[in-house]
Amino acid sequence: MTTPRWSNHCSRHLMHNPKQLLPVAVSASKSLERSLRAIVNGLDIAGGALYLVDRNNELKRIVASANYPEPLPNEAYLLEMVAADQIELIADAHAHPKLCEHPWVCESPRWRSLAVAPLKLARAQAPFGYLLIADDQPQRFDASTQTVLEDVAHLVTERLELQLSQAEVAGEMDRMITIGILAAGVAHEINNPLSFVGGNLQFALRLLDSEFDRDDLPSAVSESLSDINEALRDALEGSRRVRNVVRDLRRLAGGNGTDDYTIEPVDVLESLKSSLSIARKHIEQRAKLVEQLTHTPMVMGNDSKLGQVFLNLLINAAQAIPRDNTGDNEVRVRTYERDGDVVISITDTGTGITEEALEHIFTPFFTTKPTNEGTGLGLAISHNIVRNLSGDIEVETALDEGTTFRVVLPSVDKVVQQMPRT
Repeated sequence: MTTPRWSNHCSRHLMHNPKQLLPVAVSASKSLERSLRAIVNGLDIAGGALYLVDRNNELKRIVASANYPEPLPNEAYLLEMVAADQIELIADAHAHPKLCEHPWVCESPRWRSLAVAPLKLARAQAPFGYLLIADDQPQRFDASTQTVLEDVAHLVTERLELQLSQAEVAGEMDRMITIGILAAGVAHEINNPLSFVGGNLQFALRLLDSEFDRDDLPSAVSESLSDINEALRDALEGSRRVRNVVRDLRRLAGGNGTDDYTIEPVDVLESLKSSLSIARKHIEQRAKLVEQLTHTPMVMGNDSKLGQVFLNLLINAAQAIPRDNTGDNEVRVRTYERDGDVVISITDTGTGITEEALEHIFTPFFTTKPTNEGTGLGLAISHNIVRNLSGDIEVETALDEGTTFRVVLPSVDKVVQQMPRT
């Protein structure tokens, strides 16, 4: 394999200043394999490997290697020596009482000095892998090597965590698109038979009203017809409610679930009402729902995306309230104008948010909910949607008192006034 030119450059200088230049070389590389080769070349050592471990802290697979022996030996004895958050430096493996039990180490002239650094994601309690470097000379690794390994392990972990986060975000977005498509499909399938049901109910009601003169009928028959009429009207009202649910599903799904995020004038009150109709039952299981909704100016936005934001905030407000004492808690929803902006305020009387958590609530994958109740993406996605519409989400909270989220969006008039004039 031809050594990249930047690796040769780093190799010449790392012997003099490894702490500063090696992390730069690792950051510049495009793969873990090149990162590891930069380490080996930069420190002028025999070789190294980057490998993953399973939940039992047992070797799972090599993900990168440089001058490392194949086939790979069993390295459980090394893993046993490494603490979860500590870099292990071994001055001379041949003189180590435990390592010398393994012929692979003692019989190999290449493996004298060893250094093992754990790789640990911020969200995990245990390492997911280890970075191992080795040399054929004893006493090669000292405190400066440990500092370099700390920096490099941090860079490698950051890269892997970024890749993992991107994969999870992509998966979550795929899931949301799929839900949108399914919702639109279900809405279509329900709408067709619902149209027949509603039409036939209306026909039956008209028939009862026009074909029968109840004054000429016996009282028992007239009462039965009245009961039938009432039952049909109840059924018609039920079908209208189903139609409204279908309408809200289609609105949330963005029509066919694959809209291209069209920006246009939107009535936030209509989007909010659709989200309220979906979240209402969930909220009323924990609190009273208080609506203080007034008509506001139109905003530039996307109906389905704003509905997604409102629904997420409403569900979060409900989940912040314990299930007991429903009568003593409330979720209050308000709409109003403020300095040319439209404000949608959602207040709960829940547990509040700690100061530490408040700093991270819009960070992807950060959540204070139990494991099975949240992905930590809802607020991050909502914040991104609102910011892309030149708006903002404000938060006020007090522990054991509750939290207010305010979605602030510029009105259409304000957007027009702020446009550059030609």
